[in-house]
Amino acid sequence: MLYDIIIRFFTMLVVFTPLELLFPRRNIAINRKHRITDLLYIFVAVFPIALLTVLITTVGTLILSPFEIHYVKNWIAELPIWASLPLLILIADVGYYWVHRAHHEIPALWRLHSIHHSIEELDWMAAHRVHPIDQGLTRGISLIPVAWLGFDNAAVLLWGTVFSFHSMLKHSNIKVNFGPLRWILIEPAYHHWHHANQREAFNKNYAGQLPILDLLFGTAFMKGESTLVRYGTDTKVPDNFIGQLSHPIRYLQRKHSEN
Repeated sequence: MLYDIIIRFFTMLVVFTPLELLFPRRNIAINRKHRITDLLYIFVAVFPIALLTVLITTVGTLILSPFEIHYVKNWIAELPIWASLPLLILIADVGYYWVHRAHHEIPALWRLHSIHHSIEELDWMAAHRVHPIDQGLTRGISLIPVAWLGFDNAAVLLWGTVFSFHSMLKHSNIKVNFGPLRWILIEPAYHHWHHANQREAFNKNYAGQLPILDLLFGTAFMKGESTLVRYGTDTKVPDNFIGQLSHPIRYLQRKHSEN
């Protein structure tokens, strides 16, 4: 697994870094702040995220197994991958939307998610700055209906690859415009507004891949890029990797002592 992570990292380094240098959205120094922290997330946090994702998906699927709808599972099993993948993306993104929204609207979950929003200079590497529990919950819960419905493993693996690549792209410092497809697949400008530390953009653009979900649930937001002034959050988050990992625990300890 470590070998795969190293290969993927250097592949993305070769793909995204030149594009960010050639077509930058904003001027960001190559040695920007907290890059080492983001590197640690890439190489260290991936292991607990994977374990927690598998655990949550497995437990959730077992709980739902008595309620399986066999003719639906059989229908999905017979779909070719080109047909099952878009359906899988839709189902997984509905789950992602609501778990992501919960991380913004429930204070205890926000303490986890605020680490991701502490990013003040967005690029493809910063996409990995996510607390393992936050990411494990989000991915695990998103995949419960996918596993319960019996989607083919090949489709799930392909979705994982597409999701990871798209996640880095939408956080990246690459100036790219999807044109009329921007309301079908999230582009960087759309997701960058989700990270804006500006009141007008708070609690907007929750979808992971499909902006139509934000349109459907009333959380879509898009304005001219020139009006996006700053990223980040007013929530105080430690700068270093260990401090960020323990940040939610210290919050719970303080809440417990107050009671």
